[in-house]
Amino acid sequence: MPCVFCGGELEARRVTFTHEQDGKYLVVKNVPAEVCTKAGERTYSAEVADELPRFAQREFKPVRKVPVFDFTKGRGRSCGSTRRWVRGRTRRISETA
Repeated sequence: MPCVFCGGELEARRVTFTHEQDGKYLVVKNVPAEVCTKAGERTYSAEVADELPRFAQREFKPVRKVPVFDFTKGRGRSCGSTRRWVRGRTRRISETA
């Protein structure tokens, strides 16, 4: 079955589902999905889509608790230079590149 958004190929994968509502965050790992290899769009089966709200309703115990950071409330660092994330750290991008 092709992607309903772009017509690309779908590939079965395990993904991390994330959702934010009213300042509360839900993260569920290893969720089965069909992922478009072109657009990256995720499609969930009806069975999986029906199961996800049960996590939000706290029917399951969380596996781990994680901190949530607000980028705008960082340590006062300037974002004046252009950088990109490379192998676990940021690197300055040359003006001529």
